[in-house]
Amino acid sequence: MKKQMWQWLIGLCVLVVVTLRTGGTQAHLDPPGPPAFQEVVWLLGVNVLDDMDHGGGAGELWLDWQVAQPGHAGNSGRIPAAGTVAVSAPPVAPFPAPYPVLLYNHLNCNPLERPLGLLLTLNDDDGIWGTDSSPQALAVGAPAGVFGAANAQFAYTVEVIVVPRPELNPLCEGEYLPPDAQPEPPNPPPPTTPSLPYQYEFNAGTVTVFNQDGDPLLHTAVTGTPQVNVAFERIQVIDDDSVRIYNADGELLGTIFTNGRADVLPADMLVVIDDDSVEIYDWNGSNLMIMPTNGRAETLLSNLLLVIDDDSVRIYDWLNNIITPIPTVNRAQVYLNGDRFFIIDDISVRIYSLEGGLIQHLPAENQADVLVNGDRIIVIDDDSVEIYDRNGNLVRHIPTDGRATVIVDGDRIIV
Repeated sequence: MKKQMWQWLIGLCVLVVVTLRTGGTQAHLDPPGPPAFQEVVWLLGVNVLDDMDHGGGAGELWLDWQVAQPGHAGNSGRIPAAGTVAVSAPPVAPFPAPYPVLLYNHLNCNPLERPLGLLLTLNDDDGIWGTDSSPQALAVGAPAGVFGAANAQFAYTVEVIVVPRPELNPLCEGEYLPPDAQPEPPNPPPPTTPSLPYQYEFNAGTVTVFNQDGDPLLHTAVTGTPQVNVAFERIQVIDDDSVRIYNADGELLGTIFTNGRADVLPADMLVVIDDDSVEIYDWNGSNLMIMPTNGRAETLLSNLLLVIDDDSVRIYDWLNNIITPIPTVNRAQVYLNGDRFFIIDDISVRIYSLEGGLIQHLPAENQADVLVNGDRIIVIDDDSVEIYDRNGNLVRHIPTDGRATVIVDGDRIIV
């Protein structure tokens, strides 16, 4: 099914933020186990590609950004243009900002949850027609590296840095800490990449990618409204029916034909999600795994690959072996939390180990809200709040009149 760009981007945002709905304050969900890591995201640069001149030779532009990570507090902000953006002369006009811009600086315990979701939105207010916004999402499944994305409106590049912090290992050995009790991370390490490594030009039916010196690397025809992703010295051109993979010199390595526009998640391997499958490729475009799905799936990465579609959750290892097929009533929410993950559908909450073994099956109505606080699991549905230990044993049942709001305040749970 053909999708407009904004629809696809919203779909990708759903992919990268697979999280629990909560009725109150959610605790920080790092597992209590070392080693400790510091994770940092730097915005290296932004280029405006579209002619946004509504008269006067410049647009009134700003950037909104969001960073989201499953089980962690995200971050967001706004970057106003630090000067005039002369956008009447494509293909490129740098968006002036004090680069590098720090987007995310966070302490994690082991393991590092994936994927990390990035969303930048370029906004233009011409003073006459109102605000024109162009969102652009990038999902990063790998621990660290330089990543980029480009569409017909703008291009950006970020660097994700992960630094071991063994001196902070004691923070990962005790109770789960609520967000307001988290220590400040150390000063972020500087980026290793100075600027955008590529430039882009989008014309009707074609995309051209240039190196940093402005020399063309590749020129290709596309269908629909394409996006370009960059990761691990590979360039991915994504359109309505394919994903093409090029090396850093612009040489075509492989073409992946898709049913509808694909969501592409750069991880240690390339995860490609279309309307009826999840497929895994190496970075040269060779297929490693094919997982048919009922509808467009979501994925969650850990030491396993979780594939969530309209009527099941399937757990795979990275050797294409399905470990556990789990039928669900409609599309489930799946959430990774330390050495557990939770599957929440219309009638239950199920707790599994990271090896795919069922720990406990808890009845719950109408896609319950779930909070995890220390060694307690709080399940909130339409007529009760139930508190369980991490193995799913009931500790307390609290009847409610409707779905309650639950606030976690240290060791106290307020209903």
